[in-house]
Amino acid sequence: MATTKTKRELFEASEYIEKMDLMIAKLRTKKPGELAGKVGKNDILAMRREALQQLIKDGYTIHQIAEAMKDDVFSILPKTITEIVGNRNKKPQAAKKKVNAAAAPKALTPPVQAKPDDAADKSTFTPRKMDLNNL
Repeated sequence: MATTKTKRELFEASEYIEKMDLMIAKLRTKKPGELAGKVGKNDILAMRREALQQLIKDGYTIHQIAEAMKDDVFSILPKTITEIVGNRNKKPQAAKKKVNAAAAPKALTPPVQAKPDDAADKSTFTPRKMDLNNL
């Protein structure tokens, strides 16, 4: 069994220690757990969820917030803001009333009368056998 030995990549210690120190200092300016780099619109909205909720609490509509974001930040649908913020201003759906079967309105059509056994036998449909040779 042949083994191949790979060379380890070596770095200049002073140069890369300086780079690591700069990276650590830059990272310390951010909050732990905060997203960094390129993120989507939903991530940005989620980062400012509390501020958006406060705007809604102050009386601004989601449409007003979406228009302001369109002018100053990026275009966004009001639906997306609603999904992120969770619109609490909606009225809860009313429960459906249960209708008592005895109190339900009666049907307007008369009930169907059953035919006597004699009449049922005369009106029975019997299909003809199909002759496949004549096709």
